[in-house]
Amino acid sequence: MADGVKNSAFRVSMPRTYINLVYDNNGIKEIQANSILNIIDEIETNRLINVYEALNTLIENYSLVILENDIDIVSAEFCYLIIPEGDAFELIPGWVFCSVQTTESDEIQYTEYKYDVVNVVTGKLYPSRW
Repeated sequence: MADGVKNSAFRVSMPRTYINLVYDNNGIKEIQANSILNIIDEIETNRLINVYEALNTLIENYSLVILENDIDIVSAEFCYLIIPEGDAFELIPGWVFCSVQTTESDEIQYTEYKYDVVNVVTGKLYPSRW
């Protein structure tokens, strides 16, 4: 297993984690949680890259595309990506960036969203490509 990866046991099918929180002016009324992953092995010995380093990786890769096509990066979120590994899953930490591009055709505007991931341990970009 690669450094920076968490191993999670959870039978054969990929689980969909679901958390529902109901609250009002008085505070939390109800919490429902389903398919929460049970972490069985953690390896966090490496330095993790911060959001600025990850953004720099993204910009270096897309610099000409961003300038030529007026693409906006609208969000950055730290997530664990769930990768199937036999009958368990690897949780790989990554910065997920959402980019948006609006184009017009026949006086109709179209908005397209793309998601790119930068591995927080290796700095490798998993591009969505424009």
